[in-house]
Amino acid sequence: MFDDSRPVFKLDSAEVDSLRRAGVMLERDVAERPRVLMIADLKYPADLRMMGIQGRVVLQFVIGLDGRVEPRTITLVSADDVGFISPAREALVTARFRPGRVGGRPVRTLANLPFDFKIRRRSTATRTP
Repeated sequence: MFDDSRPVFKLDSAEVDSLRRAGVMLERDVAERPRVLMIADLKYPADLRMMGIQGRVVLQFVIGLDGRVEPRTITLVSADDVGFISPAREALVTARFRPGRVGGRPVRTLANLPFDFKIRRRSTATRTP
């Protein structure tokens, strides 16, 4: 399940209507919210790691009926450093989700997902579930 405390990208009513006409539901409108099943490890950019720079990227995207991210729908909500955007996007396109559901059936769902880049002893990056 997604973390409700993460930043939310605000959509105006025209954008919401356009999404609904395209058959895309908002997370708040589905009976069962999408859930991450699998995602690749983030690749921490070597130059940012060497400089000690940490940060977060939030991406917005549509999860298809098959649980895959629809790559053309990926948009940037926020990024603490532009160097983190590409690794977050690369990880996201590998992800598999249990899609949102309405009436027990999968539906295309608009979602946000944060990616945290934190330097630890082994210089790892993490995705916030």
